[in-house]
Amino acid sequence: MKNSVESLDIWHIFVTVALSGSMNRAAAELGIDVASVSRKIARLEESLGYPLFDRTGTTAILTKEGRRCLSEVLPHISQLMQTVQNFERDEDEVAGPVRVFCAIGLIERMAVWLADFQERYPKAEVQILTMARFSDIRRQPFDLAFWPGPGPREGLEVTDLATTPTYVCASPAYLEQYGEIHEVRDLRNHRVMTNSALAYPPVLYGPDGAVAFPVNRKPAFRIDTMVGLRLAVMQGAGVAVGLPCFMVAPDFKTGRLVRILEPLQSYALHIRLFSKPNPSRKIRVLRDWIKARTREEFGHCPAWGPDLLTIEERAEASYW
Repeated sequence: MKNSVESLDIWHIFVTVALSGSMNRAAAELGIDVASVSRKIARLEESLGYPLFDRTGTTAILTKEGRRCLSEVLPHISQLMQTVQNFERDEDEVAGPVRVFCAIGLIERMAVWLADFQERYPKAEVQILTMARFSDIRRQPFDLAFWPGPGPREGLEVTDLATTPTYVCASPAYLEQYGEIHEVRDLRNHRVMTNSALAYPPVLYGPDGAVAFPVNRKPAFRIDTMVGLRLAVMQGAGVAVGLPCFMVAPDFKTGRLVRILEPLQSYALHIRLFSKPNPSRKIRVLRDWIKARTREEFGHCPAWGPDLLTIEERAEASYW
């Protein structure tokens, strides 16, 4: 037995022969020929150094050593075969088209997750539909909607996935030209950019509570999407307040952006998953997949601030 996969196959054959009491019946159950069953049992016995069966005609009766082996391996083989059957059932049931609406700012993550999902379930036909407003999902059919902040709950199942903070950041080139920011009051001397969905002036939060935002004038400009805000700050247009951790963390690592005033944050984003009531098994499997990936990637960032959109009527705001 040269590899673990082959070993598992042989032990599966051993258990089937032991439970059926016949190599002929075991071969029929396994869908292989009797000679293959006999040959593999012989290899297993040779590897162990003792006989597992007393062969009499077409019957196969366990020896003392065979009974001991069966008692030890049966629970493990049974559990393994149940797992294999569950995987096979999933692959059969997780098939056909799946339509996922996704906020534009989350598309990079979702594309990777769904590519992995399709690798695991190759019969699934995945389609990602981007949206800037939650109302976009009403225009065409969907299976799941991946959205930060509140949305209409009537007629939908809502799963709270994770909370992610939003940061204050700027590009290295901007800070070099206009000066470093060491304290909150330094922001008076800088162009402050926010998302249009944020109340102005924005509030910063730390582990000990809120910190007043010292702004004497309106921000240089406000941008109605998070994606646009990120692009603007990367081009050195100003200091961005309220960019989500998951959007800018890669930029911090590469040095394209710098987080400032740490550990202060702006509002928090609550990531939610919306689905229609009583979803099919296919959709439940995908929902659990997205839930696990979201919590794995977003669940480690503590957030100090309240929800970005705590007022329900703001749910239609286009902030991605």
